[in-house]
Amino acid sequence: MRNFSHLTPRYIFNRVKLYNYYRKNADKPWLTKTAIEFLDNYLKPTDVGVEFGSGRSTLWFASKLKKLYSIEGDKRWYDKIQKSILGNNVANVDYRYIDHQNENPENFKNYILVFDEIDIQVDFILVDGIYRSETALEAVDRLASGGNPRNR
Repeated sequence: MRNFSHLTPRYIFNRVKLYNYYRKNADKPWLTKTAIEFLDNYLKPTDVGVEFGSGRSTLWFASKLKKLYSIEGDKRWYDKIQKSILGNNVANVDYRYIDHQNENPENFKNYILVFDEIDIQVDFILVDGIYRSETALEAVDRLASGGNPRNR
């Protein structure tokens, strides 16, 4: 039997508040309000970014960056976001589908191949797709120097 003890009034209030925020801000990424505010101030129109895992964030990041490389491992989701990119005439997104084949660790190298193909240091990386731990570890070395916003 399921345990519903987490459904406290506070939990329900916070979930409703979050739901309303996302409904009113459908053009923003599915990130916390604080993270969105930080990124809105941090990202520059000359920056190049990579996101692993696409979605609401893709068009938002594209509007903030010079170039966005977006990697998606779910074919149905890729097709949905691809329609959104094309429908909004977004030209600065290099959108790629990488078949993750049930998240087989052997396919991880194909998933992060974008780093070798673009062969540049990037200003921003969001890891919200498959192979999160492995991708985050690989991504650290691909960030351009000056990653601390105080140094920018």
